Amino acid sequence: MKNILVPIEEHDFIGSVLETAWRFAQNFEGRIEGIALGPDTGDLIAADFAIAGSIFDEKTRRELVEHARQVFETFMKAHDVPASAAGVSGVSYGWAGGDMSTDSGIGAYGRVADIVVIGRPGAGRGDPRRATLESVLFEAGRPILIAPRKAPEKFGETIVISWNRSTETARTVGFAMHLKPPWNGVLACA
Repeated sequence: MKNILVPIEEHDFIGSVLETAWRFAQNFEGRIEGIALGPDTGDLIAADFAIAGSIFDEKTRRELVEHARQVFETFMKAHDVPASAAGVSGVSYGWAGGDMSTDSGIGAYGRVADIVVIGRPGAGRGDPRRATLESVLFEAGRPILIAPRKAPEKFGETIVISWNRSTETARTVGFAMHLKPPWNGVLACA
């Protein structure tokens, strides 16, 4: 669990997402990688949102990417997380590229991460979007940590697995083996 991908977009719970990723990274001395996230044009049309076409012009896209990067880097600096570089050990951070990714792009890019941290989707205007969760869930093939509205204080004290003898469950258990917590958590199978 060394490479932790965090899509950064404007929603009310981005602070909790970043806090969750940071606390999780501390257990594994991981690298938190931020990437700007914006909706696919098709997703917006399919969701029947009324939106001005200017949001997708190049200047606006660059501004959104820069804002996302500032949110990400401000959080990391406030928590004394160093930028990734040669010789840096422990928790660090990096920024992925200079362009905005879409939900489907996050699903594909998530394949090279060890885990993807996203906000819990909701129906409210300021909630993370369900399309992001679905893309990561069905396209990345990697573990997902869904951050709640308030970041948890601890991780992995108890890990519960519901075993149904499927390939998907075996794969999930394989991914979870890296979550051996330093505090000797309990692994319970149902």
